[in-house]
Amino acid sequence: MRDLLPRFRLYDAEQGILINDLIPNSETLTAVHKKLGTCPVDLAARLGTALSTYHAIRFVEGAPQAALFPQQSPWILRLHGEADLSGMRRSPAASALVDILLAAPGASTMLGALRDGWKRDTLIHTDMRWENCLLAPKGDALADRRLYVIDWELADIGDAAWDVGSMLQSYLAFWIGSMPAGTDPAALFAGAAVPLATVQPATSAFWTAYITASAAYRDDAADFLTRCIGMMAARMMVTAFERSAWSQATDPTAILLAQTALNILADPDRVAEELLGIVDPAPDARHQAIAA
Repeated sequence: MRDLLPRFRLYDAEQGILINDLIPNSETLTAVHKKLGTCPVDLAARLGTALSTYHAIRFVEGAPQAALFPQQSPWILRLHGEADLSGMRRSPAASALVDILLAAPGASTMLGALRDGWKRDTLIHTDMRWENCLLAPKGDALADRRLYVIDWELADIGDAAWDVGSMLQSYLAFWIGSMPAGTDPAALFAGAAVPLATVQPATSAFWTAYITASAAYRDDAADFLTRCIGMMAARMMVTAFERSAWSQATDPTAILLAQTALNILADPDRVAEELLGIVDPAPDARHQAIAA
């Protein structure tokens, strides 16, 4: 993992402070994609390979390292089972979004199935998103910039599908966030400043690079992709909540994200090809050679 991380400097055990290098002259993947207005395929493939690198760190039940981690599934998967949701109702917009998720038909069952199937067998970042990935130095060609993954304070022993789904939702959220205001689905789709057709080659490249590099999931790629799609929808709900957490007025993009997530959970079989552009969940040797 060393190539992905800022350089370690010091750990202050008394104060619980980890000190790493700052990464000068860097920018987040969010900034890179906004600047370009599109999703570079080569960069997506690098991300897929990066995630497969640390997901290769496997854990077995009862291993000594397990005691260092909380091993807890994300809060969104437990939303419908929480007795006290007062902490989620941080603002009028957040409260309204929580009510939408709680009232959505089938949401409790679908999220509960993801929770019940949650695995605890690999190192996961838990907060994987473009904002936590940096490229440096700015100004160099993308292929020449080093990729860093930062903000590991939520790292856990958990389900690799969550990290993969989280990164896939970053791409779809980029597309959704570029849509104009309105409620007509056809107008929203047609008016997106970042067309889905320009996002799909990147999501496909990300998946191909990840699965071809993953010894743990390569042989069960189709089932793993199905779980990743479910986690992608759940992570999209988290993104919608994060956009609403401290807002007074409901954010139209947050509502659109939440509705898209619910639609994905309700009909996941159509998502791989129609939304993500992934035609073959288990690329053959020819695709593996291209990814390499």
